[in-house]
Amino acid sequence: MENHTLDEKIISIRDKLDVNLPVKGHEARFAQKLRNRKRQKTSIIWWKYAAAFAMLISLAGTIWLVRQQKPEPVSSIETELDELEVYYTTRFHEEFSRLDTYNLEEYAFARQLKEDLDQIEISNENFRKMIREQGKNEYLIDAMIENYQMKLKILRKLKKLIEKTEKTHETHQSPS
Repeated sequence: MENHTLDEKIISIRDKLDVNLPVKGHEARFAQKLRNRKRQKTSIIWWKYAAAFAMLISLAGTIWLVRQQKPEPVSSIETELDELEVYYTTRFHEEFSRLDTYNLEEYAFARQLKEDLDQIEISNENFRKMIREQGKNEYLIDAMIENYQMKLKILRKLKKLIEKTEKTHETHQSPS
């Protein structure tokens, strides 16, 4: 057995390997399973092609829709921005007019807050310029609105600080 090749070994033990023969009808069942498997594979491949086709159609439709949409003209964007600016500027002036009774130059924090307001205004002008160049941009418009709202908050805070300072000043000057 030492010099036997693999084939000779298999031939010599072949009788031992054929102990369990398949049951009757095994080949037919096996062939049926193979046919079913082929059908499953072809249906899966068909679904892959159908899904790819549907994705191509939806992509083409999206591209077509994007090309059909025309950007808003700059003039309509400018009109919206003007309306936005008028609204917040009106509210700003209303709040600012409530500070007319105070001499704002007396308060160091008032000067700092006015500088902050000026900085916000410069920022809004930059946003407006970017919108003119790029077209309508919701992020820039939202940032402008937030800036306008911040200006109003600063004015309200300024008024509260001045009123608090005035009350503190009056309390210290009044005789006890």
